[in-house]
Amino acid sequence: DGALFPLIAWPDALIVDAGGTACGYTMPRIDEAVMLPLIALIDPQSPTNADGAEAPADFVLHGYVAYNLAHDMAEMHRCGHRFNRLDLNKLRFHPQLATLAVLATDGLAISGPDGRFHAGAPPLAGTFAPELMGKTGPDFPRAQDEFALAKAISQLLQRGIHPSNKMPDGTRTLFDRAFAAPVNGVCARPAASEWAAHLATLLTDVITPCDANPLHLHYGTGCGACAAEAAEAKAAAEAEAAAAEAAAAEAEAAAKAAAGPANSPYAGAFERVEQA
Repeated sequence: DGALFPLIAWPDALIVDAGGTACGYTMPRIDEAVMLPLIALIDPQSPTNADGAEAPADFVLHGYVAYNLAHDMAEMHRCGHRFNRLDLNKLRFHPQLATLAVLATDGLAISGPDGRFHAGAPPLAGTFAPELMGKTGPDFPRAQDEFALAKAISQLLQRGIHPSNKMPDGTRTLFDRAFAAPVNGVCARPAASEWAAHLATLLTDVITPCDANPLHLHYGTGCGACAAEAAEAKAAAEAEAAAAEAAAAEAEAAAKAAAGPANSPYAGAFERVEQA
């Protein structure tokens, strides 16, 4: 509707005083009331969801956000830039348009005509590519972005469900490549552009809303979200039954203890003592 949504909060102009001394800069403003943190789609209860934002419970939205994330990263890589620090609380998404915006750019490595602007912040714990563990920077290869991207896509598409569960074979193959250990120091990890192309096909030809719950994604091999919910419900019912059984056993033991040794030959003696 004619509204503009900045894609990246990167400084675009200096502010100088009358003497020409730099005293600040300008950059696009990303409306945090409209653009929600990406972590809210994956785990609204996460401690890293600093805003406490709640995203729409729409799994189809997850698919489009995953595609846009892969597409945006592919464009960054095409221009010679890298994310380095893929912070899902600093990446924002529009809950209706599924577009993304980068709020904090301290983790970006930018390639320019006069050299490279190195990232000032290392990757987050839990997003390090296995072969790069222990590396301290200041810059990281593209493989780091590709590992963090695969993890984010897995979380977005599956909402905590294991990637091999109810996923199309082609998607599982990409995840296998993304998370497999390097062979002779070489990874076959999918590039962001490969993920973008694959997700575009999924969204166009494969992914449909689940018949049982239209907010779930269905991949044509059964609904993973429904399967996960059924497993959770079964586990909860079993835990409740076990707790009820334990409580009944405890109550029975307490009742026996309160009744005393009724069948003992000394039962009458106990009664006489109580009377006395």
